[in-house]
Amino acid sequence: MDSNTTASSWTPTKLWEPLQIWTVSLANVKTVISSVACDWSDPYYGMDHLGSYARIILISFLISIPFGVFRKKRIQVLTFLCADIAMSYYIFIKVGQMAGIIAGSLMLLTTIALTLIYKQRQKLHCVPPKGKLQYCCYLLGWTVLAYFL
Repeated sequence: MDSNTTASSWTPTKLWEPLQIWTVSLANVKTVISSVACDWSDPYYGMDHLGSYARIILISFLISIPFGVFRKKRIQVLTFLCADIAMSYYIFIKVGQMAGIIAGSLMLLTTIALTLIYKQRQKLHCVPPKGKLQYCCYLLGWTVLAYFL
């Protein structure tokens, strides 16, 4: 397929193919698990304002960059694994050992689910510059929302 044809026929909905939706959804689940585990120790903080939801979506988009922009499955799984380690370590330090182990195990399940979903044979469309710009606009928009809310 000619890259000019792909770029000229690009629509915003083409970024959101089923694997992309799964990737961002599992990144959301992973980030919510981390947020809930961290907020468990501080009941006054909680997820009661819009800024926390905007940050969750922003972090989910950041974790999903390898697949969302470059369509690299292996790098995406490695990114999920690194996010599991980093978030679990943070929970381990902030909340405690048991919370870190439980949250880490739940987040690892999202990585395993992503790996199993990626094993299915599906045709991937290359993301042209218009799609990469679209993804960057999502990041910028959620960054602004997370900062100001």
